[in-house]
Amino acid sequence: MVTLSAVTEYIDINFASHDWYRGTTRGFEVSLVDVISLSLLASSLIRPRAGEKRWFWPASLGLMLIWFLFASFCVGVADPQIFGLFELSKMLRGLVIFLAAAAYLRTERELRLFILALGTVVCYEGLAAVAERYVYGVHRVYGTVDDSNSLSMYLCTTAPVFVAVITSKLPGYLKLVGAAATGRLSACFRIK
Repeated sequence: MVTLSAVTEYIDINFASHDWYRGTTRGFEVSLVDVISLSLLASSLIRPRAGEKRWFWPASLGLMLIWFLFASFCVGVADPQIFGLFELSKMLRGLVIFLAAAAYLRTERELRLFILALGTVVCYEGLAAVAERYVYGVHRVYGTVDDSNSLSMYLCTTAPVFVAVITSKLPGYLKLVGAAATGRLSACFRIK
């Protein structure tokens, strides 16, 4: 689920698509990442692992729900509403992915898998950005996301995770993944 998030635009379907609209989504999207996250969330709720609760309230979920309700109100009073509904659907997809990850990441083993997958994605984005700059001559690289600003935001939000990995007591191979991902991050920012 985490690894496929880098290429979700290639494995999704848009309903009521407006390709000319320049937002974070151009329609009501459904992707393979959504199917995996719904499956993971449902399986965690239906049959939790031994010794684990069926449901718990993840940190920040309350604030996310308040933000979603506020955004829903803003869309409700806006005109036209279709573009706001696109964004609300993307927020809802993000909430489901957040809940699926929270339901799955309960032990250090799953945390290690998550870090490995996130490091793989960031390294892939970094290599794609370097290739775009030096092979294809793109000045403002965008990786696999639609916009260069989205790529820089994605890399800025993942950088603290890898700094924490490097300074933690996790195994050495994860520290190498964190160092490689941090190196890819700095390469992306230099070529912009």
